[in-house]
Amino acid sequence: GSGAGPTAFLVCRQVLASGLLVAGALALHGPQLPRRADMPSVQRLGLYNFINALGFLWGVQLTTPFVTSVAQLAIPVLVLAHAACCGRQRVTLFKAAGVLVLVAGCALVAAGAHSAAAAPSAVGRPRGHHGSARLLLGLAVLAVQCSSFVGLLLEQERLVRSYPVSWVLAWAYASCTLLSCAAAAADGSLGAVGAALASPRDAAIVAYSATCGCVAYFVLIAYASKHLPAELVSVTVAVEPLAVSALGMLLLGAEPCAAEGAGFALAFGGTALLSRAVQSESEGGERGGQAGPPGGASDQEASFRDPLIRA
Repeated sequence: GSGAGPTAFLVCRQVLASGLLVAGALALHGPQLPRRADMPSVQRLGLYNFINALGFLWGVQLTTPFVTSVAQLAIPVLVLAHAACCGRQRVTLFKAAGVLVLVAGCALVAAGAHSAAAAPSAVGRPRGHHGSARLLLGLAVLAVQCSSFVGLLLEQERLVRSYPVSWVLAWAYASCTLLSCAAAAADGSLGAVGAALASPRDAAIVAYSATCGCVAYFVLIAYASKHLPAELVSVTVAVEPLAVSALGMLLLGAEPCAAEGAGFALAFGGTALLSRAVQSESEGGERGGQAGPPGGASDQEASFRDPLIRA
């Protein structure tokens, strides 16, 4: 509503989020810099963060919020495909089925909520006059954005096992902020940064996006990455439609439709399958560690618990 473009909005959000993360890291751990050998990894993490953030904002503008949110459901599938192709994890039938069923359930919830919002009036309806070229461009941007989020998870997973989580995030966001400022200067929107804070409402949107959408969300993901493989952490992205729908029912009195009910059932079923896969693999690793010879099957199971161990 302020007239500021996506890049100007991103600069405001990243500056605020970076300041909070650096302040938190200093308070918790004192000054710290990454080792020279890890600098390229930190720079890649900042780049992935920048592409993910700007791609999401442009995806919303070129398509619709609904299309953008549903596109995020591809992230767990992409991470699982990467694991299978690179041999990071042993992709079992239960694990693959759990992720796919969970994603399908979340997509059904999102579609049901969107249909319910669009049915009474045109207020919640997606903007239907996009040209096909604009829509295709938006989908291409979202494909790049989702791929960058996969890279972010994988790069972050390695760093948080060697450094404090707060400093990994602070370094990444500081790098992302510099890239955001450079992008705003390049597209001429740096002068419009003030427009993103033109009113109390606009300032509140930036503050909420920086604190809840950036700091809180990515701190939780980073701490999860310290203890879980990216294949499991990526599933958190898929549950966003579930959380939005549940909050709508609890706080706003929204009535669930049949599609949302079926979607919740599928999502919980997928979660149960995924939990069983993880538990079975963990138990197999414990049995292999007790009975198996060093360097045998137990090493493969150990790689599940610590993705830094590479074959």
